[in-house]
Parts: sequence; C-alpha cells; structure tokens
Amino acid sequence: KKKRWSFKEIISRKIVLDDDRTTIKLKSPSTGYIKIMVQGIDEYHNIITGEKYVWITGVDHYSFSYGKKDIEIITDREQYNVGEVAKILITSSHRDLEILFTIEGQKIFENKIVKLKGNSILLEIPVKQEYIPNVFISACSVRNKNFISSSKLIKTGCSDRFLKVDILPEKQQYHPGDIAKYLVNIKDFSGKPVSAEFSFGAVDESIYAISGELVPKIEDFFYGTKANKVLTGYSFYPWYYGGAGKDFAQSDIRKNFRDTAFWLPFAFTDDNGNGMIEFKLPDNLTTWRSTVRAITNDTKVGTGINKVITSKPLMANLITLRFFVEDDRLLISGVIHNHTGNKQKVSVKIVADGLEILDEPEKTVELENENSKRVDWKVKVNSVKNAKITLFAQAYPYKDAMELSIPVYSFGIDQRYVFAGQCEDITIDTFFLPVETIPASIDAKSYIYPSLVSQFFTTLDALAKYPYGCVEQTLNAFLPAIQVASTLKKMKIEDLRYLAKNTDEFEKMLENLPKKVSDGLIKLYNYQNGDGGWGWWPGDGSSPYTSGYVVFGLAHAKKTGYMVNEERFERGKNFLKSMIGSINDYNQKTFMLYALTYAGEKNQSLVDDIYKNRNQLNPYTLAQLCLILKEMNDKRAQDTLELLCSKLIKPSPYVGYWQAEEDGYYSWINHNIEATAWGLRAILAIDPKRKEIPYILRYLAMKKQGGLWLSTKDTAACLFAFTDYLGMTDELSPDYTFILSLNTKNEATEKIDRESVKQFQTVVEIKPEHLLSGKNSIVLEKRGTGNLYYSHVIKYVVRDISMPAFDSGFTISRRYTEIEPVKKIDEKGNTVYVYNDIKQAIKPGDRIRVEIKISGGERFEYVMIEDPIPAGCEVIEQIPDENWWYCRREIRDEKVAFFTSFWGEKEKTIVYYLRAETPGSYHVLPTKAQLMYLPEVWGRSQGNIITIEQ
Repeated sequence: KKKRWSFKEIISRKIVLDDDRTTIKLKSPSTGYIKIMVQGIDEYHNIITGEKYVWITGVDHYSFSYGKKDIEIITDREQYNVGEVAKILITSSHRDLEILFTIEGQKIFENKIVKLKGNSILLEIPVKQEYIPNVFISACSVRNKNFISSSKLIKTGCSDRFLKVDILPEKQQYHPGDIAKYLVNIKDFSGKPVSAEFSFGAVDESIYAISGELVPKIEDFFYGTKANKVLTGYSFYPWYYGGAGKDFAQSDIRKNFRDTAFWLPFAFTDDNGNGMIEFKLPDNLTTWRSTVRAITNDTKVGTGINKVITSKPLMANLITLRFFVEDDRLLISGVIHNHTGNKQKVSVKIVADGLEILDEPEKTVELENENSKRVDWKVKVNSVKNAKITLFAQAYPYKDAMELSIPVYSFGIDQRYVFAGQCEDITIDTFFLPVETIPASIDAKSYIYPSLVSQFFTTLDALAKYPYGCVEQTLNAFLPAIQVASTLKKMKIEDLRYLAKNTDEFEKMLENLPKKVSDGLIKLYNYQNGDGGWGWWPGDGSSPYTSGYVVFGLAHAKKTGYMVNEERFERGKNFLKSMIGSINDYNQKTFMLYALTYAGEKNQSLVDDIYKNRNQLNPYTLAQLCLILKEMNDKRAQDTLELLCSKLIKPSPYVGYWQAEEDGYYSWINHNIEATAWGLRAILAIDPKRKEIPYILRYLAMKKQGGLWLSTKDTAACLFAFTDYLGMTDELSPDYTFILSLNTKNEATEKIDRESVKQFQTVVEIKPEHLLSGKNSIVLEKRGTGNLYYSHVIKYVVRDISMPAFDSGFTISRRYTEIEPVKKIDEKGNTVYVYNDIKQAIKPGDRIRVEIKISGGERFEYVMIEDPIPAGCEVIEQIPDENWWYCRREIRDEKVAFFTSFWGEKEKTIVYYLRAETPGSYHVLPTKAQLMYLPEVWGRSQGNIITIEQ
C-alpha cells in the first residue's frame, strides 16, 4: 500500500484581503510537518487554493521522512551581518544527546557542550567581527562508540569592507592614437570618498573571447570563503565497531597594435576619492576594457570595470597570415567598414614591400552606411626577411590606413659556419658560400670579447629569453645569474656599473635578480612531483638527473643568500636519498651524491663505494667526485684529479677537453662541453695552478656560438666554471686594437682598453654584400696586449626546390593524409587501416591529417621536434590519441614543437591535424628533430608544397 499522510486541523481563520497580499501571524500548538492551506473565491466565482508545508521543531519531534540523521544543523538564514543573532537549530535522531558545539574556521572561535532537550535544541549565537568572511558551525558527539558529526558553512556579510569603484572616461568613443583620460572615483560602502591605492589596466576586450578573467576578484581574494582549518577527531579506533561504514599618402597610418593599451601597477586617489589616469591609445579599432582594483590602508577592497571604443567613420582592416614563406602565392584581404552615415564610394589601395602584387593594387567599392565589404589581392612572396603591407581606404573627407609587418621564412636548407677561439696576433678563418645561397637569408656577425667577463651579460640574457621552459631551463634562467652576481661581489669591484655597456640594463638585471629568482623558484615548486622529485616537464616522471640538478640549484640559491622553501627542499633531498641506494649506475649515483653533498647531506660510505669504482665513471662524474672529495676534505681528491687530467684530450698543443660522448648514447652526462666545464671547476677547486687551465679555457671559448654554447644546460655549466676562474685571475686590463676584415674589406677597427670592458662584447655586423659566392676569408688581427676572444657566426639558407631529407642522427618523413582511413587486406591476409595521401583539391575549411615518422638512436634523450605548418593553415586543438608518447607539445604561429625526455624506440609517429584557411600555394619547410643538448645530432624531412584552392 502507498503511504499517505494524514493531517488534522489545528488552526482555522477567515480573512478578507483589501489588497493583493497580506500578512498573517500564526502560532502553532503542534510540532512536526505543518500543512498550511488557503482557499478562496476569485472574481469569476472560481474556487482557488494554495498550500505550503513548514516544519516546526519541538522537544519531542524529529522527522524521519528523509532518512535517519544522526545530527543535523539548520539555520534561520544563509548569511548574517556583524551584530545580528544567528538562530541555530540542532536536531538528532538520538534523544538527549550531549554534543560538542564549536564555531570554527581559521581557528576555534567558540566551543561548549550542549545537551539536546529531547531531539533538538535551539541556540542563539551573536555574530562577531572575527567571523568575517565565514565560519563553520560544527556539532559532534559519540553514540554507541560511533563518532557522529555535522558541519555547516555560515557566511558573514562584509559589505562595509567593499569599495565602490567608478571609472569615468572623458568620452565613450575615441579615435586610434587619441589621448584617453579617465577619472577614477573610489567611495566606501556608505558612499564616502576614500583615499586608496589602485591599479589600472586597459586591454583589448577581444582577448576575453580567448580566455576569461584569470585574476580572482580582489573582494574574493580578501573576503571570499575561507576553508575550515579545524579537524575534529575521535580516538576510539573504528575496528572496535566494525569499521567506518586609411589621400593614400596620409601620415596617420595605423601601425601600433597592442593587446594591452596601458598598465599602471599602483596609483593613489586623493582625499576626495579621485585619481586621474591619462595615456595614449594604440591604433587598434576595438573595445578597450579598463579594470581598476583598489585597496585602502584598512583593507577595504573593490573592483571597477569600464569600456570605451576606438573607431573611425571609415575603417580599413587588413586580413593576412601571421607569417609567409618565400615563393608562397596567396590572398591578402582588406575589409572596409562604412560608419559615416551615408553611402560611400571608397577607393582602396594596397602597398606591399616584399610582395609582388598580382592584381590591380587600387580598387573601388561602393558601400551603404553601416555595411562592410571584403577586397582581395593575389600576391607572391619575394625573398625578403619581412614584408611590410599597407592598406589604404579613402572616401573624402574620410580615410584610414593600416600597416602590418609580416616575417618571411626562406624556403631552403639552413646552413651555418661557426669559428671561435682566442686571437694571439692574427687569425684567418675560411669558408665557402654556395652559389644557391638566398641573399636575404644571410646573417653574419662577429662577436669580440675583450675578456671572459664580457661574455656574461649576453649569455645570461640569452638564457633568460630562451623560448621554452622545461625544469632545467627554468632553473638555468636564474641560477647562473646568481653565480655571476656573487662572483662580482667577491672580486670587490666597488662599482658594478664599471662592467656595463648599458648601465641601466646592467643595474636592472641586478635589481630584478631577486624577483627572477623568486619567480623561477615558484615555477620549480609547482613542477615538483608528489614523490619529491622533478621530471623534464611538469607531469613527467621524476628523474634522478633532473631532480639532482634542481636540488643542487636550490642549495646554491640558499648558499648565496636567497630564501628557499625548506619543505620543498627537504622533499627533493629525501627523493634522492630514497633512490640512490637502488641505483646501480655509478655515473648516475655520483651525480646524485654530488647534489646531496653540495646540499649538506654527506655520506662517507657512499663516497668510499664510488671511489672504489671510480674507473666506471666518465669525465663528467669523475670531476664531480673530485668536488665531493674536496668538499669532505678527503686527501684522495688530488689522486682523483690526477686520474681526471690523465683523460684530457689535446687535439692541438693549446686546446684541451674531456670526451664524455659515446656513439649512439646521449644522456644527461654525455656531453663534452659540460664535462670539460665540470673538469675545469674540479681543477680550480683542488689545484688552481695546473698548466691545463689555459687549454681548457680555449676549448670552451671556441665552442661558444654567439649568445649561448650548444644549449642552456652546457651554457650554465660554462658560466659556473668561468666565474670560478674569474675569482682567481684578472682579465680587466686589456690594451690593444683589433682589426676585422672580410675578403680584404675592412669591417671594423676598434681600440680595446679598460673602458672597453664595459661593453661586455663588440658585435660586428658583417655586410652581406661583402660576401662572395665561393671562398671567403675573415681575418682578425690584434695589435697590443690583453686577451681577445671571438666567435664568427655565418648563417644562411641555400635554395633547393627539392628540399631533400637529411639524416645526421634522425630519419624523418612527413605526410599530409586524408582524415579517414581506408580498410585494406595486407600480404598476410589481415585487415588493416591505412591513411592515403591527399590527392583531391584542398578547400578552405578542409581538415588535414599530418603524420610524421621519426627514427633515431634507441638511447637518445631530450629530443625536440619542430614541424613548420603551411602558412595558410591553422592547427586544430584536439585531444591527442592514445599514441601521444611525447611529454609536451607547444603550438606557435609558424610551427608545432614536441618534446620527449627519452626516445626508447627506433621509430615513433606523431599525428596532429590542420584546418585549411586561406587560398594559395604554400611552401612548407621540413620537419626537424634534434637532441636539445647536442644539436649536431639532428635530421630533417623533405619540404612540401600545399595548395588550397578558392
């Protein structure tokens, strides 16, 4: 039978409504569920009814209709203001229960024992100031050896803590490039003006279509819901009771386009609550969203948002691709908007430096008011570095113009020559430039360093600007800078600006170093895995090498006076200590032990074990064993250093290095440059007068290529070695003249003295027109005394329409295929699914499957693959399939980059998807793969040409 509720009448009233509503006060003589029924007759003599159920508690009543509840907390409101009284009803299915009642949150604010009267009790609690922004009401007890509890969030109104922020622009609509003026007015909750600190930012509102606001509301940050930090436990173990259950020649061409128009981190209002903001708007035609976040000295906070528009009566918008490739043929479009109030006959013209326009440059369109029209031009991309495109629109007296600069990539094979070393009197370096070299691709520079110190600033800058951000690169963006700054202080140079070419930049580098260190440390903490270790990228499995390097970096930061998170530091050390005993590879074990020893965790038994097996170490870790022994004041350090120096290779009488690389095997420690840098550090620490030091310095100087060595990792190792060296020598007093010539033509003559050291380096831009097809010679001559280090870097692209594949460690092929596979029967009679190459015409909107197959050495580590995309296509963001073997993917304007820590297999496949966008014929540069830390191991696929038909 269905259960039916029965009700008996307890109150009856007759009322007459004078209005459409009235209030009736009723006092129920009964507890439990009360049914209130209202019945009347409307103007049409129809009987109308309404009913509502309420629950009235009492000493002897508890409802079981929704299941048996051990404890339940009911409040008369969801939110209270300070000074009000909150009525808290606690009910239980257990009669006369004794309950621990607490008000808690960041701490326990109040606690007491209360006893239910029957099944419930009503408590009245005054709401205090300290309850802002919220507290938790908790009730718990023990019944039959069971812990029972209930908790409820109570919000406390803090409207008196909020500011009213008004942003009042001088006008609602501006022209591009106008000076925008804003009045910022701030009042408290009562409307009284207040003096407050505020930030002001104005950004293009279109960015919010890509991502919502990432910054939390300041009101929520200070007064949002706070978590309950109080935990209530029970000491009676659960198993005792069974478990826990744009005229065209106009001057105002728009070319200054920015996403952020203005940013001011702090400003202040006066006593009247007013502050003035003024800035020049960029040339975007858009809606600018301004945001103000304010705070007072007594922590009242508020946010204000305002929008203004930049527009023109006649607007010309240039629609083009983000990059071009030489010889591409494509469409460039202009969209003309008419907001003049009348029909207009608009003259439209395109001017393009670096492009060949294949249509009439000037066209005429007729536009009704509030209409827009697209105008297209066919163009061919020339051999230039950048194409400058200007779109003009004019309908007298209205006009607009817009200019964009688009990068152009050469379609050919990248080549380079690098010559580096130390010039004693004269050096001659010879190279050959192929006839097929693309002139616009030539980039030739000579870097002249009057001392080793002169290399530091540019190297640090290059590390800081490196485009990717794995764990190692995050650490090396600030760790070498700490070492350099520390060394300069030890050298007791009174005025550090003496070394600066640009004193402002140098001081800014030193000034920003604490913030850079702090930001880098925060990223490293966020990258740390649950086991305490670190992988190459966030989410990558913990690696003993990467983890050891981070622990070394944290220890070094701490030793030089920076504050590190001790809990994170300890977790990192504990990860190494937990792993090191199970490691059988003595190279890996030594690397981990060095990091632990440097971090203050000494282990004599492990040192003895490694020393006993020192012949199993390669030069990299043998140098680290030297440093471990030196750190522990162990006399065996000298003997170990002798063993290390006996392995030094001298290809010439004045150059020395250590061979750490092995054919077909590349890991963290298998790098000649790094091993040589660590070897130099070991010599300087144990026997700084050894004759090998100049030979090693020459090798490291020879290997430097412009701003970096081969990678961020070996660059950091070299900087540590050089700063150790600079602490023991003086290279700051050169006195000579250098003469640089190319093919007998003088490129530069400059005097180098003590003042020249301020420049850090001299960069000589070699004129491309002085280069010859065929043999070229760069001659560098030094007249005087002092050290002269140099590197010549000549980069160029050789035109090759076929763009053949190349294998110097990696074999790569790339295909563009149909989206859907075709079912076939293979030679063994099995059903297989294959993807056919695209044969039919590609149209805008079509999807394209990109398939890249790569073969490399089975023991390769730290591999980077870069796949250029056709300029007329966009990458489709979608969830990768189960074959996603790489640890990171990054999508750039012109390419997609993939990274993996370990190669493992002989052949791997990458699949991703493109969407055809703009009609044209596009040259696609080859896919490239290389070892991140040994870039001479690399390979490329063939180039491609893709046509998108209109």
